[in-house]
Amino acid sequence: MKNVVIIGGGFGGVYTALNLSKLFKKIDIKIYLIDKKNYFIFVPLIHEIAVGKISIDNAIVPYIDILNKNIEFLEGEVDLIDLDKKIINVKSFYGNIKLNYHYLVIATGSKTNFFNIKGAQSNSYELKSLQDALRLKNKLLDLLEICRLTEKEININIIGGGATEVELSAEIADLVYYYKNIYKNLNVDKIKINLIDKNNDVLIQFDPRIREKARNKLIEKKINLFLNKEVEEIGESYIKFKDGYKINSDINIWVAGVAPNLPNIVGDIKLDKTGKIIVNEYLQVKDYKEVFALGDCAYFLQNNKPLPNLAQVAFKQSKTVALNIYNLENKKELKKFIYKHTGDLISLGDWYAIGKIYGTIVSGKFFWWLWRTVYLFKIPTLKKKIKLAIDWTFNLFYNRDISKI
Repeated sequence: MKNVVIIGGGFGGVYTALNLSKLFKKIDIKIYLIDKKNYFIFVPLIHEIAVGKISIDNAIVPYIDILNKNIEFLEGEVDLIDLDKKIINVKSFYGNIKLNYHYLVIATGSKTNFFNIKGAQSNSYELKSLQDALRLKNKLLDLLEICRLTEKEININIIGGGATEVELSAEIADLVYYYKNIYKNLNVDKIKINLIDKNNDVLIQFDPRIREKARNKLIEKKINLFLNKEVEEIGESYIKFKDGYKINSDINIWVAGVAPNLPNIVGDIKLDKTGKIIVNEYLQVKDYKEVFALGDCAYFLQNNKPLPNLAQVAFKQSKTVALNIYNLENKKELKKFIYKHTGDLISLGDWYAIGKIYGTIVSGKFFWWLWRTVYLFKIPTLKKKIKLAIDWTFNLFYNRDISKI
C-alpha cells in the first residue's frame, strides 16, 4: 500500500486530504494527515474569539469530524523531513514515529515574523492560535476593568495595517463600546486604540477605494492611525519608532508579518528570500516530483508576482495538488496551477464590511452578511455549517461573551 503524507492541518492540508480521499476512493492507498493539534481552526475568525464576538466552539472542528475513513490523523509535530530517504519523523505525546511516504504534501503554514525588532517578541501578543486569542481576550478585559475602576488611560497598540490588523482594531473598538453599555462609568475617552503601520496607508495591497473607505471607518470608530511609522523597539510600556517618536503602551498586538513554518528538511530544496519552498507550475518541489508544497509555506510565482498568504489561495491549490498526485499515480499528464482571485471582503465591526468582488467595490450591511456567509461555506463539515449558522444568527441578538478563560 502506498502512503500519501500531508503535513499541516490548515486549509491547504485538510482540503488536500479530502480531495485525495475522493479521487482515491477505489484505489488502495493510505492518506495520513499530521498536525500538532487535534482540531481544525478557522483562522480568519480567530480575532473574533479575542473580542468575545464568537465562542471557541464556533471556530474549531475536531479532525475526527472532518476526515473520511481512508484518512488517518496523527497528532504530533514533524521535526524532520528527509527527502532523499523519503522518511519523516513525528514527535508526539505517545512517542516518536518514523513514517515512510510515496507522496508528500508540505502544508505547514506560517508563524509570526517579528523581523528581529528589539523587544517585539517578548513584549507583544500574537494572534496565530486559539491560545493566543484567549490570552489576548483576557488581557483586553483586564485593561477595560482597570480603566473603568481607576480611569487610568489605556493604550492598545496594534502593529500592522493589513486585513487582520484592520479587522481586529475595529472589533476592539466595538468591544470597548459594548463594555461602555454595560458599565456606564467607563470613560471611553481614556482608551486609545492605535493602529500602526510603516506604509502611508492601511490595507496597502488593496484597491485605493477600499483603503479610503476603511480609513474613514476606522477614524469614525475613533481609532488613531499612526502611518509612515516604522517600529524600532517595543518595550513593556512603550513603542519607539525609527524617527525617534515614542508612544505609551499597555498592550502591544503584533500581527505585522509572517514567515514560513517549516521543519528541518534534509535535501536539496530551493527557498526564496523569506524562507518559502519554491515550487513549479504543478506545485511540486524542484527535483522532487513526488513532493508538493502549498499555502503560506510555498513560493509560487504567477505573472512574476508571488501569491498572497490567503486561505483562498491554499484552498484552491489543494485541488491541484490532490489531482496531480492522482495523475502521477495513474501516469497521467499533470495540471498546471492557475490562481484566479475571487475577491476580498473585510469586516469592520458589526454589520459593516468593505471589499471588491469581481472588480466591483462593495460596502455596507449586506456585504457584512455576505462576508459571514462566505466564511460559513468554507467550514469543512455540513454539521458544523448548520450549527454555526444557528449560533451566528442567535449571536446577533445576544451579548458578547466577556468571560475570561
